[in-house]
Amino acid sequence: MQQLKRYREGKKTKLTPERIALLEGLGLEHRIRNTCTWMERFLELKEFKEHHGNCNVPQKYKANPSLGRWVDNQKTQHKKLYEGKPTHLTIERIQLLVGLGFQWR
Repeated sequence: MQQLKRYREGKKTKLTPERIALLEGLGLEHRIRNTCTWMERFLELKEFKEHHGNCNVPQKYKANPSLGRWVDNQKTQHKKLYEGKPTHLTIERIQLLVGLGFQWR
């Protein structure tokens, strides 16, 4: 799946159109979820702040429900970090969020 994703993004991969055709000929179906990267969500948050003046996206934000869930997840990941639990929230991401005026509580 990673190779197919890289191929569709135009990145270097060993997967060729011929190999894709062979896999499809075997009946294998490839689906890649339509997900945003962390930075894409961050940019959505930045737009939200420009429009609303803050980063306080409601968890059930009707205009962009995914952004509301993402913001809530950042707070959860931050809490995990300080509890010493595994998290994907890096210091660089924290710095970006703090620079934007993100409130952790």
